[in-house]
Amino acid sequence: MSTFRVAVLPLDAVEHHPKADRLSLCRVRGFTAVVAKNPDGSHRFVPGEKILYVPEGAVLPTPLLRAHGYWNDALDMGKLAGPLGNRVSAIELRGVLSQGLVWELPFPDAAVGEDFAERLGITKYVPEVPPELLGQVTVCMQAKMGYDIEGFLNYPTLFDDDEVAITEKIHGICAQVSFIPGLNDPDLFGEGDVAITSKGLGDQGLVFRNVPENADSPYVSTALDADLPARLRAWAARNAPGEKVAVVAEIFGRGIQDLHYGANAPIIRGFDVRVGRTWLDEDDKVAALSDVGLERVPLLYRGKFDRALADDLRSGSTTFDGANIREGIVITAIGSQEKRMTDLETFIRPVLKYHSPAYLTRKGGTEYR
Repeated sequence: MSTFRVAVLPLDAVEHHPKADRLSLCRVRGFTAVVAKNPDGSHRFVPGEKILYVPEGAVLPTPLLRAHGYWNDALDMGKLAGPLGNRVSAIELRGVLSQGLVWELPFPDAAVGEDFAERLGITKYVPEVPPELLGQVTVCMQAKMGYDIEGFLNYPTLFDDDEVAITEKIHGICAQVSFIPGLNDPDLFGEGDVAITSKGLGDQGLVFRNVPENADSPYVSTALDADLPARLRAWAARNAPGEKVAVVAEIFGRGIQDLHYGANAPIIRGFDVRVGRTWLDEDDKVAALSDVGLERVPLLYRGKFDRALADDLRSGSTTFDGANIREGIVITAIGSQEKRMTDLETFIRPVLKYHSPAYLTRKGGTEYR
């Protein structure tokens, strides 16, 4: 899963806000956080200083909201995002996108990279899923994947020496369809050896049951309409006998999320394939998706990584419907998908997501898993 941390990090730069004399721009990793200056107009922080970075999606307990000035006494709630005003979200402040919060260190001796989320009671926001996207489930730990993609701004130098493929990130729901040879579970699909699940349910080892009550679930109906159970089994028999094969796909359209891409019925597009414990590289993945009859998400660019190009491609309109904003992009290194060490001494796959500012600051957005 993508890493959630409230980490100690050094500030890369501190600058004056170009349109607000009382605000500073604090650069940390690839993020910019807008911070109020001191009363005398000086910056509160200096470059190189260790700070605590509270990322987007962090949910703050009431004592922290009060302590940091994010509490509205009249309304008895926080001043941030969400119905309780306790969630950190991206916001545009005087023309600059601000992502996350920069705080003084509560523990002066803390080391760079140290995570204080648990100690401070800060948790990751997990949106509630509407009943129409749920269904009857059963346990299938063999289908558990823990799938997610890290954010580009956490690792902005990861692709500096890479050839990459950049695809459009589609705002839908993530479906995981797995062929598990020899399983023979009457609750599952195909011949009892194909599991269909969502990202959120799959994280818990839960999958949809093959029962009439699940027929209208977009996860189940789109996978069955695409004949994925039979196609996945046939592909595995030809290319990976005896191996578990999983396809990860995005389902989108009207009624799925707040962005519907002009589609009145759910559409499914593939974007990742795993054989055994190995994620396929770009060329093998594209071939596998084609063989199982799945279109992939739109390819926007393939070539040497270029940060300026990535900044440009993440924004604008979707390739599906020009009236719909683009959620962002996914950048994947060409070649091996083995985990590599980052400059933060963590290990991640060379695939990162990069959201557009318009997507991050849109009103009324949904984030179902």
